[in-house]
Amino acid sequence: VTYPVNGPVSFNVYVPYSAFWTPVSIKNTTLDGNNKTIRINLNNATNGNLGLFSVVDNSTIKNLNIKNVNASGMTNIGSIIGYNEGTIVNVNDNNSIINANDTYAGFIGNNASGLIETITINDIIVTSINGYTGAMSGYVGNKIEAKNIKINNAKITSNGDYVGGIAGY
Repeated sequence: VTYPVNGPVSFNVYVPYSAFWTPVSIKNTTLDGNNKTIRINLNNATNGNLGLFSVVDNSTIKNLNIKNVNASGMTNIGSIIGYNEGTIVNVNDNNSIINANDTYAGFIGNNASGLIETITINDIIVTSINGYTGAMSGYVGNKIEAKNIKINNAKITSNGDYVGGIAGY
């Protein structure tokens, strides 16, 4: 399910940790998290593009903290975004567990293009069955600009190829 979000949005929502979140796609918008913290469960073994946001297209996510995210699905699995073509600024991820039953897993599952700036990832566990696995991103496209990325205590595992501490590929 995709919920359209148009224009600037102030993000102030509580998602009970015991509930399952349905990821949303955003396009052509700015989402300011006002430094709030979000905890979510994302478990759907047959779907892809899972994260707090499934797809980010030409949008900005900023000033957000995510904590204790438990995300599991098929491909493009991230704690914050499944598939990204946007700007992510000043976002912190603490104690997340990400599992892709196929490929592309990390803070951002598939980071196709955009700007990633001032990101801190602490205590993340990322696994995938077929590779493309990293703490920041399972896949990083050739149109990504990354600045001031900090990763502390990451455990990255896969049975496949393209596995790295920052990015799988």
